[in-house]
Amino acid sequence: MGMMTKMRESTGVVLWILVLSFGGLWVLQDSGALDNIGLQQRQNIAVVNGEPVLYEEYTRALEQEVRNYQQQTGESATQALRDQYSDTVYDRLIENKLREREMDRLGIRVTDAEVQNLFTGPNPDPIVRQLFAGADGELDRGLLQSAIDNPEATQDLIAIEEYLRSKRRAEKLNALFGAAVRVTDAEVDAEYIRRNRTAQGRYIALRYAEIPDSAVAVTERDFRAYYDDNRDDYARERTVTVDFVTLSQEPSAEDSASVLSDLADLTDAFAAAEDDSVFVLQNFSQVPYTGAYVGPGNMDTALAEAIFADPTVGRVAGPVLVGDQARLVKITDVRSTGNTAVRARHILFGNRGDTDEQREAQRQQALDIRQRLQSGESFETLARQYSQDPGSAARGGDLGWFGEGRMVAPFEEAAFGARIGDVVGPVATDFGFHLIRVEERTDVEVQFAQVAQSVGVTSATLRAVRDKADDLTYYTEEGGDFAAEAERLGLDLQQAVVQGDQAFIPGLGNSRAVRSFIARAQPGDVSDVIDTGTDFVVVRVAEVEPEGFRSFEDVRAEIEPRVRLEKKKEVQAAKLREASGGLDQLGAAVGAPVRTTQDLALSATTVPGLGREPAFIGTLLGLDQGETSGVVTGENSVFVIESTSVTDADVSAMTAEERTALKTELTNQRRQRLQSQWIEKLRDAADIEDHRSLFF
Repeated sequence: MGMMTKMRESTGVVLWILVLSFGGLWVLQDSGALDNIGLQQRQNIAVVNGEPVLYEEYTRALEQEVRNYQQQTGESATQALRDQYSDTVYDRLIENKLREREMDRLGIRVTDAEVQNLFTGPNPDPIVRQLFAGADGELDRGLLQSAIDNPEATQDLIAIEEYLRSKRRAEKLNALFGAAVRVTDAEVDAEYIRRNRTAQGRYIALRYAEIPDSAVAVTERDFRAYYDDNRDDYARERTVTVDFVTLSQEPSAEDSASVLSDLADLTDAFAAAEDDSVFVLQNFSQVPYTGAYVGPGNMDTALAEAIFADPTVGRVAGPVLVGDQARLVKITDVRSTGNTAVRARHILFGNRGDTDEQREAQRQQALDIRQRLQSGESFETLARQYSQDPGSAARGGDLGWFGEGRMVAPFEEAAFGARIGDVVGPVATDFGFHLIRVEERTDVEVQFAQVAQSVGVTSATLRAVRDKADDLTYYTEEGGDFAAEAERLGLDLQQAVVQGDQAFIPGLGNSRAVRSFIARAQPGDVSDVIDTGTDFVVVRVAEVEPEGFRSFEDVRAEIEPRVRLEKKKEVQAAKLREASGGLDQLGAAVGAPVRTTQDLALSATTVPGLGREPAFIGTLLGLDQGETSGVVTGENSVFVIESTSVTDADVSAMTAEERTALKTELTNQRRQRLQSQWIEKLRDAADIEDHRSLFF
């Protein structure tokens, strides 16, 4: 019985570890190793080419994903995280069905003899070695044989056999992909040279920004022509405008009152305590005393606010709520670090990988929002409404405290150079454009002791909050106005615009239930109360715009700076094309100095003096020594480059280990690309019925 208990306790964990190492949840689903005998037909969450994906399969796989997260992190999975995993699991189950069908078509089979060999052969599978390991950690064949002979172990052994069969079958499929991919030594050499080639050059550049807007003539016809030529850029998915309220499930003031009161009663005793570590221990603090010095950038924002509002030795601050704890803090020492830390807020416009046209539109939007801030509008409100940094947007743009070296260079320079309360920006980084407001600044760190106690939400509070959300839906459905009812109940009304199958919704996060409601709702529809795990949410659909194209009038403001930029590109490029002679003569003709570059490699992201200019780097590295390029239109400038020095990598300097690693990398890249293309083609050709809306 001890052996059976060990197997049953270990199988789930071991299977999951091996599934991850093998490469995907689909293997576990292929195996059916976790299926129950006699599983009855249930409702389907999807149907793939006529084959059902059972809702029970989906929920079982989702729970396994959540359990794995909890085992790895020691934290509970939030509803938002579960919603994120739900999409991943759904996609994997669909791909599992597609792979199964394709392996059947290809005739990929695993014989009973192969499975038996993986169980009892000379080199058993790692799962068998682990499940039937002896005291020395090696496979105990006697223990394995005992399990085989034990009738009680039959179902467990069947599950393991099915897993091994599926794993072996998938390995055969992967071997087909491996056989289709070949990387030659010549290709490895070429890639090594490409990655390690460096070049220096001379160049002249004409910046687009040097031309004022007033010097560029644009007409309404230009705007219309640009819109017609780039209409696909303004395609619009189904767009839904929603009004919503969120009711937090955090502990109420009443829930926290007793804990806060108990801690507050300790204030005088804590202040008078001679040995703070003993005081912390005697009062059963959930956070031990360490005696470490900590700056504000390395502690929770709420804790940093309480301490650094007045970092005086001996002062007792709080009680303050930090997550699900209340903490009473005593400052025991303060010392100067010579390093500054700031607390700041920001509003982010844009994302990594946006096009130049998108970035210009985002920069203009940032300028517009800055003007609104200077007119007195709330930074926090505008951050929640416009910031594309979801983590800080929900906190009114608050980034908390941070020290030097924690942010990208342009952001850090702006933040540490700003005065408290001033709004600076737009500041350009690889993430987009930022408006920044510094809230506080300090150059000290503190040593402190703290008494921490948990604060939890009571069932009475949850019922009261849920009842208020229910009231909103009830009275709205009975003919009330959603906004008026929210105001009557003291609830803040928020608004969001959701396009297509957009996953993250500002103010609501990633909620499968919210997205499912929005996907099928019509104007005026009000959702049931949705429990996201951290909030109760009620959503009303205000407006629905069907799929189509944004009108010229809607996008004209975005088009204008793009058209002007194109005109400026044409003007600067024409100047260089009309001039003649070598690089020095060209520079003299257009009034631009000849500049030089340092060694540039393919891995370079910027060009000193020009900024982000991938066309410059690619052009320079493509020139032979002494060769001069034609006129090249870049992101910020138009330029002509002359290569003065080219250093090709010496292939003979590549070590055997480097060659093997590079060949493996290229092989894996090609194999992954081939597999992705293969599964994408299978999805495109498949008949997939998505029934998730029936369950969420």
